This record gives sequence, C-alpha cells and structure tokens, in this order.
Amino acid sequence: MSLAMPSWCFRLSTLLAMIALCASSPSPVRDFPTAASLGSWANELLHYLRVASLSIALYDYLATLPAEFRLYASQPSFLRMSNACILFIAVRYVSVVCLVASSWGFFGTGFSPKVCQRYYLVTPATKLLAVLISQIIISIRTYAISRKSPWVFWTLCALFIACLLPELVGTVYKKIPVQDMYQNCTSGNIVRMSWLHYLAAVVFDVVTTGISTTYLLINSPTLSPMSGLSRLLLKEGMSYFFVLTLVNLANLYVFRTSSISTQSCAAGFGEAMTMIMSEHIILNLHDWRVIQASTQQPSERHEMDRISGVQRAPSYLRPTVVSGARGAGPRAVIPDSRNRNVLGGRPSRNSMDDPTRAKRSSRRLDPPLEIRVQIHEAVKIDYESDYEPSVFDIGAPPAPIDLPDEDEEPAIFESIAL
Repeated sequence: MSLAMPSWCFRLSTLLAMIALCASSPSPVRDFPTAASLGSWANELLHYLRVASLSIALYDYLATLPAEFRLYASQPSFLRMSNACILFIAVRYVSVVCLVASSWGFFGTGFSPKVCQRYYLVTPATKLLAVLISQIIISIRTYAISRKSPWVFWTLCALFIACLLPELVGTVYKKIPVQDMYQNCTSGNIVRMSWLHYLAAVVFDVVTTGISTTYLLINSPTLSPMSGLSRLLLKEGMSYFFVLTLVNLANLYVFRTSSISTQSCAAGFGEAMTMIMSEHIILNLHDWRVIQASTQQPSERHEMDRISGVQRAPSYLRPTVVSGARGAGPRAVIPDSRNRNVLGGRPSRNSMDDPTRAKRSSRRLDPPLEIRVQIHEAVKIDYESDYEPSVFDIGAPPAPIDLPDEDEEPAIFESIAL
C-alpha cells in the first residue's frame, strides 16, 4: 500500500502561503495583542490554518492505520514490542495529544484565567517531547546508515545535547497564557525567544541529513546500482529534510516577526508535519521489509546457482550432519528418496509410520544411505560482503558467515536493537 499523500506539494505550498499571510498581517499592539485585534479576515485565516493542519494530520492518521496494524501484527507480543514500534507509538500519539490539546485550547471557550494558567503549557511541553522523539528516530537511522561509525555516534550525541538547550529555552522560557475575547487558551512568548527552538531543529536536520546522505552516496558510487533499501533511505531522508526544514524556516520567520496569536497557529502546522514525516520513516521501512520477505529473493549463492543451471535438492533430501562413533568423526546422513513423496515431501505408502500397514507387510524398508566424512582441517573463508546496514540495527556489524539457506529470510532489515 502506498503511503504517499495526494496533491502533497499543492497542500504544502498552500499552507506555507497561509503562514506567510499570517506573519505579514498588521497588528496595532505589539506587546500583547489579541486575535480580535488582527481584524476579521486575519482571524478567519488563523482558524483556516488550524483546520487545514488538523485535516492533513487526520487524513494521514486514517491513511496509515492499515500500515500501523501491520506493524503491530509483526510484533512477537504486546509486552515484547521492538524499539521501532515503541518509538512509532511514542511519536505518533504524543503528537496526537499535542494537536488535540492545541486545538482544544484555541477553539475552546470559557477558560477562566486560573484554568488557563495551568493548561497553556500542555501544548509546548508535548510539542517539545514529540520533536525530541523524532530526533531520536533520525539519530538512530543516521547512525545505522553510517555502519555504526564511532565518530558519527559521538557527533550525534553532542549534536542532540547541543540542540536540546535552545529547544528548551524556546519552548518554555517566558511563556505566557494568551486569551482572546472568547476566553480561549493558547500560549505566547513576549520576549521572542521561541524562534531558537526552530533554529536548533533546522541545524539538527541539516547535520543528520548531510551525514546519512554522504554515507549513502559513498556506499553507492553511482545512483543506478543503488539497492532498493538505499534508494528508499535516500528518498525518505530527502523528503524528511526538505519538508521539515521548510516548515521550521517558515516558523522561525513567524516567531521572529509576528504577533503572539499568530505564533500558536503557525506552530500547529509544524506539529502535524513532525508527526507525519517521523512515522512515515518507520512505516515505509517496515512495509519494505514485508515486501522483500514476501518476494523471497534468493541470496547471492542461489542466484549464481540459478544462472549456472544448478538445481538445489529439496530440503528433505539434503544431508544432515550428525556426530559419528568415537574416533570416526562426523557423518552426513542422506534420506532415502524412495521413502518420500517427491512433490509433497510426505512419506510414501511403504512408510512404517502406518502401524496397520506395517503388520500386513513383512518386507523391511531399505536403511538410509550413509556417507562418512572425515574432517582433517578446518578452513575459514573470508569474502567481500555487500552488507547494507539496517536503518534500525544498532548492534555490531555481522561477521562473515555462510550464506543463508534458501528458506531463510534475507537479513537486510531488522527492527531497532539498541
């Protein structure tokens, strides 16, 4: 199922134009304006901006419900969810709480000053938490793409801590409750420090996207031989970078130049985009893994066997290595194909599994063929691996091992393993 939103570019450009109109709206009072002071047309535009943000977020939520259920169904159990699933739930539903709280405070009426004093920080706090979860997802993705490079790990840790301080300052410092003539409840920043939050977010996105894109291009000398996973990672990374960077730059301009009432409306669109882009990274990668598993692509060894015309025997005819007698070494036991149904792998009618037929027949089945193998020396063979890092695989890179069996799923993508 495709998760692409129809008319995405048109909707994005329309909403950004609405943000710019809100930012350029005149305000006669610079210190503490209300929504009514912006004029009737600007007040309606603020409401339209809120409704548009909620509509896009709701549409994407409903469109991704099937992918969300597929992600849940792939988990071993409710108490043993992968870290990817946990981060998906966190960024998705913390963002939902943020959008609902923000819209409830903006469209609600009858908030007393005492109630608004306790409520107005709910939206900024949940917004900051959603942004931090999104940055954790991007950090893990970037670290995995770099093949777990130590310098990338420490760079991301330092970058996360460095961006955390301005994000905290821009979110909670000097925040005040703002109410209009209908007694709604939003928040504002009279000292105009909120733009630091969006500046830090832009810096974080630029650095992480630059690192991941560089590693993807280095590992693929040209774009043409890129694997499906590399193309998906590059596409998702560029989409995340351009959309969120554009939104954060627009919010940075709004929080630097516009009124307090406009700030809360412009922030709502950024909250929706953070939720959408972050959850799509996990859902699209999970769907890619499911598609790869369903197609059952052969490994490199089996692909070479197919090209050269080599036929692999069915699994029930492959030799089984068992321990032999003392001093004789291991031996390989090959099942007798005369006692198997070749098409289905079921025992033939002469099988001794049927006790009734065994009593009627005194003829004994031939014993299985045996091949004794004496091991004189163990040899280790290294090979050039085309290993591609899982975007959420934080363990050590796999050592050279035997190629997987034909019936095994290719270990191209794994869940987050912190």
